[in-house]
Amino acid sequence: MIEEYLKKLGLSEIESQVYLACLDLGETALSPILKHTDLPSTTAYQALERLAKRNLIEFAAGKRRHYLPTPPQNILAALRTEKNQLQESITSLEELLPQLSSRYSTSLHQPLVRFFRGKEVRRIAEEILREPIDTTYYFSGNHRLLEMIGEQFLRDWMKRRVKVGIKSRTLSVTPYSDDIMLQNSQKDLREVRFLPQSKFPLSNVMIYGNNVAALLSRDENLGMVITSQEYAATLRGWFLELWHIAKKK
Repeated sequence: MIEEYLKKLGLSEIESQVYLACLDLGETALSPILKHTDLPSTTAYQALERLAKRNLIEFAAGKRRHYLPTPPQNILAALRTEKNQLQESITSLEELLPQLSSRYSTSLHQPLVRFFRGKEVRRIAEEILREPIDTTYYFSGNHRLLEMIGEQFLRDWMKRRVKVGIKSRTLSVTPYSDDIMLQNSQKDLREVRFLPQSKFPLSNVMIYGNNVAALLSRDENLGMVITSQEYAATLRGWFLELWHIAKKK
């Protein structure tokens, strides 16, 4: 049980064995550690070196190759230090992100095309939540999206979309009343309108920012994202034109 917790704290299985042996033995040479862990000497020695770098053991003063465990509270102190360093990194990245995003946007002279298979399609949904946008524009061509990414995942994702304040506009040719994505809802920041299927044979396509995601049927089990400012602007303009002639349910 203790070994499992130590693994979660970043120690390998061997490092955990050696560290616990040091705690049990106190100040010790290498030989008792080998007997305690049944590890080869080279393996145990390398683990001791790594533990020393993490300040979990130290070399006993005046004694060659004698090891002394440091207080277990050092683990908590080390984790708090790592936490503070991580928070500093996050803060620095948040400050730098606008500049990085600007360079990323201006470098996209050629469209970028990415493909997602199977459950990887969910990564598209996660990407949408990270985009600095206020609205997604969704062409709903069929009701099999639920089968493709899972209803529970979609429900959870929609709650997170609402939480970050991203609105959703949907044009559909399949007015299924039981489809959770085709129900108007102010609470869910969702507005839906409908077009006649005979005139507008739409596919499942979502426009978000400079990205256009095509979500193919479960049979094809494939998603595709094209990153292109011009292409996204063209489809968004087409969407808005159709929005004006579409009917409310």
